[in-house]
Parts: sequence; C-alpha cells; structure tokens
Amino acid sequence: MRCFWFKRLLALCFACLLCCSSALAEPRYPQKTGDATDAALLLSAQTLADWAQLAENVQDETDVRLYLATVDFLDGATLAEYGAGLREKWDLGKKDLLLLMAAGEDAFGFFGGESVNEKFSVNAQAKLLSTSFQAEFLAQDYDGALHSLGPALARELGKCYGETISIAGLFGQAQETEKLTAGQWLERQDAQATAAPRQETLRDRVTQEDADSGISLGKVVLTVFLLMIIFGGDRRRRRHGCGCSGCGCAPFSSLLAGLGLWKLWGDDRH
Repeated sequence: MRCFWFKRLLALCFACLLCCSSALAEPRYPQKTGDATDAALLLSAQTLADWAQLAENVQDETDVRLYLATVDFLDGATLAEYGAGLREKWDLGKKDLLLLMAAGEDAFGFFGGESVNEKFSVNAQAKLLSTSFQAEFLAQDYDGALHSLGPALARELGKCYGETISIAGLFGQAQETEKLTAGQWLERQDAQATAAPRQETLRDRVTQEDADSGISLGKVVLTVFLLMIIFGGDRRRRRHGCGCSGCGCAPFSSLLAGLGLWKLWGDDRH
C-alpha cells in the first residue's frame, strides 16, 4: 500500500515538473534578418523589398526605424508577451517600431519604443491596424494587408512628425512625376535647344539658296505667270501664229523654247 501511494506521489511530482518547465520555457523567436524578417514565409519578395524601402524613407524623415516580423505561432505566449520578448531579443530601441504578424493565431500588433509611442500613440497604432490592415490579414491576404498598411502608415507617421514620407513606387503606388515651375521649364527648353543642333528644313535651305544666288522661287513663279499672261493665247494662235509680224513674239518664243517653257501651253507649237 505504501508503495502504491509513493508511486502516485512520484508521478504527481513529475507532472508538476513538466508543467513548470513548459510554463517557464521561452518562446521561439526568429533571428532578425533585416528590416523585414519573414520567418513564416507569408510575403512576396516585392512586398519585402517595398517594406525595406519604406523603412528607409521613414527613418530618413523621422528617425523612426520600422521592423516587420512574421511567425506561425506565439508558442503559448500572449501577443503582448511575445512582442515584448521579441523587442528584447532583437535589442530594439526607443525609436524603433515593430509590426508583429502571427499567422497561425490570427494575431498582429505594433510594438513601439517609448519615443515612438509618445508621438504615435498606442491607440492610434491600434486604430490604424483596424482600418488599414485587419480585414486583409484575417482573409490571409498578407501581401494585400501590407499594401494597404504601408501608405497609410507613411501618412500617419508623417502627420505625427510633421514630415512628408515618400511612398512613390511602393506597394503598388504610382511613381511621382517631376513638377516644374514655368521658369524651370523654360530653362530646360533652352538647354535642350542649345544641346541639340538645329535641323535644317527645306524651307530654310531654299531661303538660303535664294539669298546666295539672288534668285528666289517666288520671283521665278511670278515671271512664269507674267509670261503665261502675255503669251497665253488660245491654241489656235499658238498653232497658226499670232498673225502679225511686228508684235515681238518671235524673240520671246525663242527664249521660251530654249527654256522648255512652251510645254506649259501644250506640246504642239506648229
């Protein structure tokens, strides 16, 4: 009988030890691999690259450093416990803001340092996640969740710190177009005109040739027109002659024949 109770007591002690060891075991934390640590393999390469660029843009304007971590489970810890433990594991500072995504438990949250939380309050963080992240995350559209959150987070941080944070080309956003003042546009046009040699047009060439020779196309056309008026009688006059001997047609006829201009009035000159 004593042996029976002793065995039961021993088994009970062993069970207590197992429970205590499980409770005291530290959750598994992923190793930090940069601004975005996708330990659960939830995100595309483009989304990770966009987050890294956003983190750089945010730090340039506000001194806040963004971090992202994805995991499958929290290993028995609460979201708050896991987030605090991960911040400590990664040695994050007062100006660092961590976004934690636990896909297997449908849990997520921001964990900011003291300096960040003073300007971007915990309530504001929770509101931003509920409006610009939660729906896509719970639908397991993790890329879509960050595509929605990224621009909204940049605007909110910019508002809190009084800065403009660029998201051009990130998370599906359009690239920013260069805005020029009227003066800048004129300067650019002048520079392009100076750099590119002016192409000579046909009109420019004809005008220059006219200036060099003293004969212009307009003068030639006018001369031919006047000659047509003077000698532009009907066909019968051109066939049988003008009927006079002293009108002076012969010299002009010879001149026009030599220049081949009689073709303007027809081929039959006899």
